[in-house]
Amino acid sequence: MQKAIVDVSTAPRGLAAKTAPNSAPTRAGMRSVQFKKASKTGVGGETVSDDPAEVYKPKRCSHSSNAPEFMTTSKPSVGTISRPELLKLEAQMRVAVRSLRRLHETELQVLLRAMVVHDDGSGTLQVPDFVEAWRTLKVDVTWEQALAVFRKHDTTASGALRFTSFANALLQGASRAISKEPVCTGYPVRDEDFKRKIVYPKCRKGVLAPSDFNLAMADRSTFLPDADLQLSFVYGYGGTSNTAPNMFYTCTGEVVYYTAAVCVVYDIGLHSQRFFLKHTDDIKCLAICPVAVTYAGEEYPARSLVVTGQVKPTEDASTEERECPFVIIWDVRTCKEVVRIVHDEADRAVVAAAFSPAGNRLTTVTCDDSHTVRVWAWKTRDVGAAKPSGKVVGLAGTGKGYKERPVAVYGVVWNPFSNLDQFATHGIKHLKVWAEINGRWLGTTLKFGKHKIDNVLSCVFLPPKSPGDEGSIVTGMPSGKLYLWRGGQVVLALAAHGTGPEIVTPEGSVTFGGVRCLKLRADNRTLLSGGADGIVHSWEVTNGKLGNKAGPGHALRRPGMKGSLPALRALDSHPGSDVFVAGTSCCDVWEVDADPEVLVHGHAGSVLCVACHPSKPHLLVSVDDKGHVFVWNANMRTLVRSCAARFACRACAVSEAALGASAMDDTPSHHIAVGGAGGAGGSGGGTSRGAGGRLVVLDEATLNPLYHDDWPTSAVSVLKYSPDNRLLAAGSHDTCVHIYGVRGGKKQYQRMYQCRGHSSTVTQLDWSQDSSVLMSNDQSYEILCWEAGSGRKTVHSQHNQAWHTWTCTLGFPVMGIWKEGNDGTDVNTLCRSHNGKFVVTGDDNSCVRLFNHPCVVESAPCHVYRGHSSHVTCVRFTCDDRRVVSSGGVDCALFVFETHAVVDEWEWRRGKRVTLPCKNIQCRQQRCVACGELGPVPLPPKVWGPLDQSGKRMGWVQPPRALGQAMENRDADSHIESDVFMEDVDH
Repeated sequence: MQKAIVDVSTAPRGLAAKTAPNSAPTRAGMRSVQFKKASKTGVGGETVSDDPAEVYKPKRCSHSSNAPEFMTTSKPSVGTISRPELLKLEAQMRVAVRSLRRLHETELQVLLRAMVVHDDGSGTLQVPDFVEAWRTLKVDVTWEQALAVFRKHDTTASGALRFTSFANALLQGASRAISKEPVCTGYPVRDEDFKRKIVYPKCRKGVLAPSDFNLAMADRSTFLPDADLQLSFVYGYGGTSNTAPNMFYTCTGEVVYYTAAVCVVYDIGLHSQRFFLKHTDDIKCLAICPVAVTYAGEEYPARSLVVTGQVKPTEDASTEERECPFVIIWDVRTCKEVVRIVHDEADRAVVAAAFSPAGNRLTTVTCDDSHTVRVWAWKTRDVGAAKPSGKVVGLAGTGKGYKERPVAVYGVVWNPFSNLDQFATHGIKHLKVWAEINGRWLGTTLKFGKHKIDNVLSCVFLPPKSPGDEGSIVTGMPSGKLYLWRGGQVVLALAAHGTGPEIVTPEGSVTFGGVRCLKLRADNRTLLSGGADGIVHSWEVTNGKLGNKAGPGHALRRPGMKGSLPALRALDSHPGSDVFVAGTSCCDVWEVDADPEVLVHGHAGSVLCVACHPSKPHLLVSVDDKGHVFVWNANMRTLVRSCAARFACRACAVSEAALGASAMDDTPSHHIAVGGAGGAGGSGGGTSRGAGGRLVVLDEATLNPLYHDDWPTSAVSVLKYSPDNRLLAAGSHDTCVHIYGVRGGKKQYQRMYQCRGHSSTVTQLDWSQDSSVLMSNDQSYEILCWEAGSGRKTVHSQHNQAWHTWTCTLGFPVMGIWKEGNDGTDVNTLCRSHNGKFVVTGDDNSCVRLFNHPCVVESAPCHVYRGHSSHVTCVRFTCDDRRVVSSGGVDCALFVFETHAVVDEWEWRRGKRVTLPCKNIQCRQQRCVACGELGPVPLPPKVWGPLDQSGKRMGWVQPPRALGQAMENRDADSHIESDVFMEDVDH
């Protein structure tokens, strides 16, 4: 179970009044936090269709969002007033007012004088008073016309019209009226600020709160969400940049490997995963302890301890702590840390590690300029700590590995057959054997002799002919050959595999994949080799020599896969059997036996976008920049189908409803739109990054192409279907938004409008619930809204609009997602939950964050979830809000989180509502129906302290350590109650 890192940012200036220490933070004059029932009307929007035949009445869609009341309107439905009729009525009103103007009285004064007569002191009018006021101005307004005017202009939560705002908008124009109102520069800190135009730092244009915004929701933004996310499954494997084997069988028969910054323990039988989440950045190496050991009085069986090393984390500007690379030894059975060894700050990363055959020593290789090799007595207490004398605790020896630009050392392998402690390091054009002589570790570089000097990609020691004899070493080379080393030099070069395609090595040079994997089986008689040609061969080992192939090789090809096979990146054999696991460059995890199969699928390239099915919460769609489209089943945790789009895919979207019968059968099928780079302006290849873009529409059931369109100018960056399924919007790098119409009996696509106005690449798109307005964001931090019926920029304010989705990173309800020190590029992606209560973001710090929604205070508190090691490029809630899916860009990983307390944890069984037991013992949800007697965390008393790092702002704050201790006490006291509750439910 993943534990969220609580990122409690304090409330902004003015939001937290000086209250009693034990009281919740409130704002003077603000109502207490109230949670309003989500509106089911789905009405919203103040623009109407250009078509006179269409009435000024919002459309309802089958998947309309149940947003909170503050994000919807509570106004009565409009009758049959079309847009031209409404515009004609407003023109008549303006003419009537102008005809009554006097010499010393303006038109605005004339209109306000007529309306103030009916004012009860609140500055608002009801519909009958509005009709009567216009009757005195000699304009007959019907009830339906009045309702249409009320909907278009500024009204209160009760539906009354603010007539001063209406008069300004009618006579001066809505935009000019708003521009004359007072402006709140920066984040709002008082109640009055929410009634003004808000210009906050990350947005170029000001934003407005909805007219009926509930100020209690702003107070809710100052609290941590009562919901939580738990990492459930990770698609992918770290097979794109690893330089040494990083996949092993464990003592429990599970498979351990890493991807991004997460170590995964995969249960083959249950098809489930457990996670070790103590790493903070890219994991670069993994090794397993081959023997049973005892540490701190506890026994660890063979293959129960693993060591993982990572790169130096990014410096945290908010602390003065120095960040250093480190390795962690942890137990695969419990996923708990055993030992941590911190290296020097200048080491950059730990790129290789290995346990000695006796398990008492650990070798690490770092990524400094000399690729320093260290031998650790890792069982020493406080290993890695510096003594006052300058010596390092537990450091048994050190030496220079290889002087070359990083990364020059690929791996380290211990010799299990030598009577002396001996290991080898290998990498760029070298193989070096290390041995302990007179208490010092010395390395000897072996010679290539008459054979070609090349990079050494993999290494394994062979058993000697007889005990005490010198054994041989076998290495894998980029050419696909196996080199046999004896007597300090190469004695044999054996053709084994194909070269595979050209690749770029970690240090930046171009070479071939060659033979990356070598594994000697437990019987010491068979050697497995895996090459970049996608084939695993078996070799006989007799008398310390490498013999012939033991049989035909295993070609690892996915069913239906075309083209070259993926390169092998890791191999490990199951002790006592012929079964082995393999990791590939496509980030797949294979188990090879009589019936080879893919255990966990992955992406071959950077994952830039993921889309969730609008009606099937278990279906997910993802794309990578290698030109592949994937459809996943989150319930079964399997890949349903995939296809090659033949261009670099960057965006995808699923239609809101079925658009036609599938080619597979007569059942209705949704459409999947995929966009990216590599169209008419590019080469069209799977990895093309040319100037051209391409849009392809696929059938969901078969992934057969239904429509394609090449863009000669630039790539597609974002796609979004309208709620009524009549339009498809595509944002691009040419600063335009292209709107496609979905028309005809066969639902063919046709480009209708090109919306121009942005000054940079369009990054996010969202439709209104009635499909009449499209909102877009770009990389220059600008918000624009477009009329769907014409493609023109709308002239009306959209602050009262109800939005079908909210994935834009800019706007009033998401002002507070930016942390202190962030610039506008730090948050890459955002998604509001469908119930409107929460919002999740992904950022450049490899974090997924969960906020309350709306999020309108500066540096709003949030829960932080780590695991990705690259920019988080996309996050999405599934349609039932029970999962959150995130893509990690360059780390090629797709994370699936299960939500807790985002929706009620109950279900109907045999007509009765049954409460489900809570899986999260650290539940933060108050009155959670899933947790039984498990209540909220009792908060410790607050203390008077600084509200920010500068110390200039003071207020009542929650001490973080005390809060953590309170959660631990609550959890300890609740174990028995939680267990009893679960037994009662089962009974």
